[in-house]
Amino acid sequence: MCPERDDARVVARGWIARGAMLEDGRRQIVGLSLPGDVILATETIDTDMAAWALTDAVTLDAAPLRSAVMEGRDVSVRMLDAWRRSRSAERLRLARHVIRLGRLSAYERTAHLLLELYERQSRLGTTEPGVLHLPLTQDVLADILGLSAVHMNRTLQQLRRDRLVDYRAGRTILRDRPGLALAAGLSVIEDVSDESLPGD
Repeated sequence: MCPERDDARVVARGWIARGAMLEDGRRQIVGLSLPGDVILATETIDTDMAAWALTDAVTLDAAPLRSAVMEGRDVSVRMLDAWRRSRSAERLRLARHVIRLGRLSAYERTAHLLLELYERQSRLGTTEPGVLHLPLTQDVLADILGLSAVHMNRTLQQLRRDRLVDYRAGRTILRDRPGLALAAGLSVIEDVSDESLPGD
């Protein structure tokens, strides 16, 4: 069944990707939704993109909440502010992804993405210090960062040789976060949102 334009789902568990599959089988992932994030139908319907689970995932219906927020009814000021901040954060993440793909090297892209994901998980309180839960294969990382699988592997190996990360499937240790930020060309990774309710 095709989603309606006002459909909205909140991610309760798992990781979900948004992106496009090209005719030749290549895939470009443009966004990752983590627990607490809201996925809007307009993010797929209006852009010819799809959403698919990267891990075992559970989503819940968030359409009533979205409708209440959009109509300004039965919503506390705090909830309305959280919703708006979360949508602002989603737009910021999209802008960062454009910058990653358009201007950063493979090395910088990878460092930038790992730091952003760590920051998002830290705000949710789901990480140990310096440890990133990363249930993504190298092929998926390549699809996010616009790289070939071979280039992705070489980049991760270089980050490991530089003693910045220790990448393993499911768990990545960020051994030197300041160094990783420098590798990404950043002084800091900071998300402006309250990540408890990401969505528009």
